[in-house]
Amino acid sequence: MPISEVVVKDVPEMQVVGVRKVIAVRDIGTLFGEAGRQLRSKPAGPPMAIYHDKEWNPEKADIEVVFPVTVRGQQTLPATKVASVTHLGAYEDFGPTYAAIFGWMSREGYVVAYPPREIYLVGPESGRKPEEYVTEIQVPIRPA
Repeated sequence: MPISEVVVKDVPEMQVVGVRKVIAVRDIGTLFGEAGRQLRSKPAGPPMAIYHDKEWNPEKADIEVVFPVTVRGQQTLPATKVASVTHLGAYEDFGPTYAAIFGWMSREGYVVAYPPREIYLVGPESGRKPEEYVTEIQVPIRPA
């Protein structure tokens, strides 16, 4: 599960459509279908999941799956500065990647500004094996 180094970047505001529910993480796939049905045109980028929980519970997680759009969406994600890492590998192996981001944030004097996001660049729809999936994990940050 190779991970890239933490990169700080500015992410512009984004119009999105999607679905938010409290579900078991293993059931997140159902949200992608529901979110996709909200689209009225081709998405402007890859789908993402936003995790709204303050305390992680994989059996009861507050997850929002959204697609960016070029027209007015259901909501606007605010422009923000993020700590970003590109994860190569299965979704089940995200733990060390999140640990790397949060460790970096602690050392550099940042805290979470908004809920973390996972942007699914290459996933199951590609026909690739899970160890070849590519996900950008973004944690919106602000100085502590």
